[in-house]
Amino acid sequence: MNFFPRGIKATCIFACLLSGLMGMRALAEPIEQDTIEAAMTLQLLGFTEWPADEAKDPAAPKTIGIVNSEATYLAYQSLLADPRFKDRFLVTRITPQTPHGDLYRCDVLVFSEPDPTEIPRLIKKLEERPIVLVGSFEGFLEQGGLVNLVKKQRRLGFEIHLGNSKRRGIEYRAKLLRLATRIVQE
Repeated sequence: MNFFPRGIKATCIFACLLSGLMGMRALAEPIEQDTIEAAMTLQLLGFTEWPADEAKDPAAPKTIGIVNSEATYLAYQSLLADPRFKDRFLVTRITPQTPHGDLYRCDVLVFSEPDPTEIPRLIKKLEERPIVLVGSFEGFLEQGGLVNLVKKQRRLGFEIHLGNSKRRGIEYRAKLLRLATRIVQE
């Protein structure tokens, strides 16, 4: 008898493998928070659905833009070397000087640090575009973010803002929504 749906089973297996890897690496060196958040984000994106776009090939890798954080960019780069993610995602740096065209080609933007001027500017610029905005700090959903990674009692979880997501045409599978620590409906 199968107690877990296939997607949840795969997520649990990945979490166990990541925990085992963390345990083995803990003996040699601690795993950075950026790496853990990147791994969790990549898993979350596997349960995320973007609206159909005639201009984009649905089989093409999703582009993840990392906003102003070298450590986060390097964490994603190292994880994307893994064959499970290699052909599914690409990563790029996003700075205030990034041209609009490059910014609009991103499917995901990751904000790892609060920036009271840059984040509202980017969110306003990308309003109504099907881009998943992922943050990892308090108040990100209230600023217009879609997914926020939260750490509570040494555990990493995530929150989802369904109102912001629906405005952008982003949907999440029910399996992912059941695992969220908080869902904002609006």
